Formats: sequence, structure tokens, C-alpha cells
Amino acid sequence: MKKNIIRHFNRSPATYLQAASLQQMVANELAQFLPSYSANEILEIGCGTGLFSQHLITQFPRANVMLTDIAPAMIAYCQKQISGFNIDYTCVDSETAQLQKKFNLITSSMTLHWFQDFQTGFNNVIKHLDSKGTLLFSMLGESSLIEWQDICKQSNIAYATPSFLSESQIKKMFPNIQIQSRIIQQTYTDCYHFLKHMKLLGAHTARPHYSSLSAGKLRQVLRQFMKPITISYHILYGIYTQP
Repeated sequence: MKKNIIRHFNRSPATYLQAASLQQMVANELAQFLPSYSANEILEIGCGTGLFSQHLITQFPRANVMLTDIAPAMIAYCQKQISGFNIDYTCVDSETAQLQKKFNLITSSMTLHWFQDFQTGFNNVIKHLDSKGTLLFSMLGESSLIEWQDICKQSNIAYATPSFLSESQIKKMFPNIQIQSRIIQQTYTDCYHFLKHMKLLGAHTARPHYSSLSAGKLRQVLRQFMKPITISYHILYGIYTQP
């Protein structure tokens, strides 16, 4: 699965930026938390094309900022968008990365839901926090894409999208996390345009052991749902502070 995530996001930096209205909205909302913090050493996990990175640079113009992503093409694209600042660009898998420094503030916008083992990956991230340091993040929650899941059930086809964690599951793993959640809905012309949108984002990696539909079966499903479709995105905004 991890190789597919890298491959899909490597293909899509330019199209991602064109299609990332939801990601831009979430980045803007997550950035509203930034004025509450002071930091001189900052790490961003999953910088992508720099949607949230721009907020970090604006809020903390004098800080040392490390921008990371698992996809080399995303790092290269972000570097073209944001330059002339005290920034270190690093291509790493933050779920397992061993970085040689500590940070006052770690941020991640719409990335942590891609972790294969959330609890292990999250623990690996927070070990890079200074004492009293903060991890500020957004991610997809369990009620995301439920309309597409219903369509798959109606059509008797396997649901490809990875499962997302609930707020209670996350708080059971990490009781100190503060979480706020909201549902954001977006409407697409039909199922074809929804799936095309996901592909433009590079966000079409299937869950492990999923067997792809044949082209004929996919066309059959798309013909059944040639009408506008509203898709829900369950956004979790989280704050974790190191003891």
C-alpha cells in the first residue's frame, strides 16, 4: 500500500493543487490554531504542495522549518512554491522516520490517515517533540466517503477506500489528545467525476488486499449513478501536547 501511495502522489503535484479545494479549506481552518503557539523549531508532516506550509511561514517567519513528504515529486513541487526562507526539505516516511532533532511544534494537514499503523506511526511522530511540544493535525475520520461506500454496497462491489479511524478510537490510543470534528460535504456531477477528482488528488490508493474492478463492471456501476452525488468528509482536528 505504501508504494502505491508514493506512486499516486508522485504523479499528481500539479493536478493535486488544482483539485485540492477541500484540502485548502482544511489547511485554512487548521491554521486558525497557530496563533496560540510559539515555536522556533517546526516540523511539517506531509507538506504536499505547500497548502499548510504557507501558513507556517507566515505565522513563524523566523523559525527553522522542516517540510517533509513521502513523495519526492511533492517535495520538489513544494520547494518551487516556497523558497527564500529558513526551510529544510526532506523526503521521508514520517511513520518510521528517525530524525536527528526535536521540535517545539509538529504539524500535519490531511496526512496521518494514510499511516498503515496509526498508533505506531503517531508514537514515532510525537517522540520528536520537545518537552511540552505540540502536535497539531487534521485527518479524515470514520464517516468520510460514506455515500460512496453505500453505492458500493448497493452495487455489490468491494469498497476500495481504506478505513478511517473514529474519534473514540484515537482517544483510546492517546487519551491526552484534544479533538474537534466537523463534516464537510462536496457535490460532484456524478460518480465518474467524483472518482476522477480522487485520482487528480492522487488519493485513490485502495485498501490492502483489494481486487480491482474490471473496466466493464466499473462502467456498469457508473451508468447506474449518472446523477449528482454529495460526498461527506469527516475532518478531525487534533492537538497533542507532550507531557
